[in-house]
Amino acid sequence: MTTDELITQAIHAINTNQPRMANLYMKNALEQTDKRRRELNPLGWKVRDLSKALQTFGDIVTLIGERWAQAFDALARSSNESADSHAKTNYALVGPGK
Repeated sequence: MTTDELITQAIHAINTNQPRMANLYMKNALEQTDKRRRELNPLGWKVRDLSKALQTFGDIVTLIGERWAQAFDALARSSNESADSHAKTNYALVGPGK
């Protein structure tokens, strides 16, 4: 069946109170439409698939970068706290004894 015939069958199934059949017809129509689009523009679909893959790769790199930033931030905070505990600001200055 063509896509138009499948859509017509889906409308008929809805009118006769058969929603599952309508769902099946529409699913088949969408699959045919998607297949036809791929046949008409294969390069466009390759670019689309590549952009999805690159988006996923970018998301992974971003996540790794965020985790590294958190680790370095925690390391910097802990080193600042240890440096502050050893600072000589807590001592009183006393002059030479007589």
